[in-house]
Amino acid sequence: MWSCMCSQYTPDLRTETVLVALGETKYVGTIPAGKDQVFVQLAADADIDTKLVAADGTVLLAYVGANTWTGGCVDCAAATLFTYDAMDFKTCVDKCTEDLTITVR
Repeated sequence: MWSCMCSQYTPDLRTETVLVALGETKYVGTIPAGKDQVFVQLAADADIDTKLVAADGTVLLAYVGANTWTGGCVDCAAATLFTYDAMDFKTCVDKCTEDLTITVR
């Protein structure tokens, strides 16, 4: 574990409550270098937009407006796959209905 509101994969669900006001940006945490198989799932009572940024400032996942995502597909039922800096990502946003499976090595 590391000291942020995220955790390394475990079969036990860990939850954190984060209150976000309309128009507010909320920093949730940092995933340290060397961590792998990190899974982040968000649930909300209202529409929220997620942003994932690499240490070098590259935006990997973000809602950019007009129903457009960087790193995700708004109107796709399937998840979006991409690679950045030798890391593989699978994102499922908005209308994505694909079941996401976690495989523990």
